[in-house]
Amino acid sequence: MSKNEWIDALPLLRNNFDGEIESILKFSYDALCDEYKDLFLHISCLFNLEYVERVEMRLAHKFSNIGQGLRVLADKSLISFSENGWILMHDLLVQLGTKIVSHKPGHQSIREPGKQWDFFPMTSLPSNFCTAYLVELSMRDSKLQKLWEGNRPLRNLKRMDLSESTNLKKLPDLSTASNLILLYLNECTSLVELPSSIGNAINLKSLYLTGCSGLVKLPSSIGNATNLQNLYCHNCSSLVELPFSIGNATNLRCLYLVNCSSMVELPSSIGNLHQLVELNLKGCSKLEVLPTKINLESLYILDLTDCLMFKSFPEISTNIKVLKLMGTAIKEVPLSIKLWSRLCDLEMSYNENLKELPHALGIITTLYIKNTEMREIPLWVKKSSCLRELKLIGCKKLVSLPQLSDSLLYLEVENCESLERLDCSFNNPKISLKFFNCIKLNKEARDLIIKTSTNYAVLPSREVPANFTYRANTRSFMTISFNQRALSTTSRFKACIFLVYRGDKEEEANVREITISYRIEEKHSLDVFVPYRHAKYYTASSTLTKHLFIFEFEADVTSNELFFHFKTGCEEVLIEDYGVLQL
Repeated sequence: MSKNEWIDALPLLRNNFDGEIESILKFSYDALCDEYKDLFLHISCLFNLEYVERVEMRLAHKFSNIGQGLRVLADKSLISFSENGWILMHDLLVQLGTKIVSHKPGHQSIREPGKQWDFFPMTSLPSNFCTAYLVELSMRDSKLQKLWEGNRPLRNLKRMDLSESTNLKKLPDLSTASNLILLYLNECTSLVELPSSIGNAINLKSLYLTGCSGLVKLPSSIGNATNLQNLYCHNCSSLVELPFSIGNATNLRCLYLVNCSSMVELPSSIGNLHQLVELNLKGCSKLEVLPTKINLESLYILDLTDCLMFKSFPEISTNIKVLKLMGTAIKEVPLSIKLWSRLCDLEMSYNENLKELPHALGIITTLYIKNTEMREIPLWVKKSSCLRELKLIGCKKLVSLPQLSDSLLYLEVENCESLERLDCSFNNPKISLKFFNCIKLNKEARDLIIKTSTNYAVLPSREVPANFTYRANTRSFMTISFNQRALSTTSRFKACIFLVYRGDKEEEANVREITISYRIEEKHSLDVFVPYRHAKYYTASSTLTKHLFIFEFEADVTSNELFFHFKTGCEEVLIEDYGVLQL
């Protein structure tokens, strides 16, 4: 057969058995031992295009060594594994498996050891629902108020997902769920408490409670789940405290209490969590202190961002690598921080009560200065040699910016209405500059921003500067001709996009991210194609008006005539004009 004939035959081969092909595939199947034949049939009928980990979890009770079985099938090319961990079986092998199951006595009983029924419409499961052999139960976004009454056998259950079941008020008795590993209850907003029997889930590793806004407390029996590694309680706004017994969950590695706005304190028993790697308390606006006289040796990340009432510097681990304190009321950084040898990322907020901290100038990486009366940047900020990110928000009396550290990678200046001068230069070409609603910036400052080589720059303006010599023909593309002058293989350009917000003011708060994409095509080399690429930046919605977005890029081109295309991924933000400059 010719190449074209083979191509024409491929759809038929993918979907239909030829007797000879079937016999070849059947030969590979017949060469397997009985256990691996059974595994092949399970995958062909139930688990093709499933994650390896989930298949191993679901079938572990049925096969003595599920991992080895999968490797044998892969070695014989009966399955393969994708880069993201899926099991892949060819369509013809799937057909072979389903044909064997449908024709051989005894194989018709192959069934999935789990139940998945998203959007389940009833308030509870039927009374005859069998749980004895259930390995996984997934009923996301259901109308369930409860699953069942009484104690059911759940010894084989390993994964339960009831996320977004907003009417769920009660979990079933988990006394027999000793092999449960993963429990997902995200966005179960009517759930007020967990059953005390959760302590019997002694193999529970991850508990997801994100968005359980009605949850008031966790049972003290949670401490019996000694294998618990991850506890996620994002946006549990009614959660007041953790039980003292949480200190018994000594394998806990990640504790997330983000936006638990009713939480006032943590129990001192967290000092027993010596495996804890990350403690995230971002947005716990009523939290004032952390337990003292403890040292969590494994703690690498502590996030207290926007803990507005937090005043004392947290000293709960000397091994911390990342410490986030923006939006706190901390007034002083202790001298002992110099001994924290692993600390490499310190994020802080400035306030007038913050004492000078010369001992931390080589440690601070992110600084947030908001709504202060300062007229100039403090001297110690200028000397922060490791500063990578600086945000100046609402500093309405600030007139100028001084020379800042060349380590700076991100500068955001918003609502600094008196800012006129930039008494500085930006020497790091990787820096990103954002100036929102800084309407008094003088010409020299604007020229500096436009001419500086950056990752990108944003500034208020009403037009594209004249030095961008190539201008738009239409709103969809521009043509650049180089007078028959040959270009180098790689050329570098700077684009200036004039953006205008056209949405309603009431909807402005929803505008968070704008993506500018570009593409370059060569007139005489249509096979040389540069796909759309994009640069993203986040914007403060309250100040989004007319502004410029400037960025540099390079492209491999050989033609003397190029077509530049630009587009924005946000319907409310329009491209009014744009220009390109060859560097």
